[in-house]
Amino acid sequence: MPLNHLGLVLEYHDIRKGLPDLSDRPDVRGVLVWFRDTDETYPLPDLVGYLHWADRTMQQGKRFVVFGVAGFVTHRETPPQLLAAATPFLADFGLRYEPCGWMETKAERLLYTLHLRKYNPCMITHTAGTAYVTKDSAMVEFERKLGDAPPPYFSLHSSPIAT
Repeated sequence: MPLNHLGLVLEYHDIRKGLPDLSDRPDVRGVLVWFRDTDETYPLPDLVGYLHWADRTMQQGKRFVVFGVAGFVTHRETPPQLLAAATPFLADFGLRYEPCGWMETKAERLLYTLHLRKYNPCMITHTAGTAYVTKDSAMVEFERKLGDAPPPYFSLHSSPIAT
């Protein structure tokens, strides 16, 4: 990571071993989390606790950076209490999580109706009709070219209540 080239000292922490108490750590400027999208089960048993910890960390004035997936929304059905806990976390980023209210294909609707698939309405899985609007060459495609259609993604919207 180039952070050490900026004079920062990186301190790795496996959050599966518990969330660190940063309240009396004035030397910590921020937190960077990176969850893999391929994880079938997220590494944290208490995702609501993680969101409260992240929100407290930001309230202490520490920067919070998320690479990849946010770490709390799964490809399976997302429980309402988890979405409620995610609201202040997302608001700190100027975002809100809003169910799309539709299912993308007739086949998905049928599988959901037959209780063969749980549905997360904000997960956009069929991206063939989606296109990249802008590609900043300073940010993307320096390792490999992006495909024609983006990978599955979650639908997030800007929030008017951002802090």
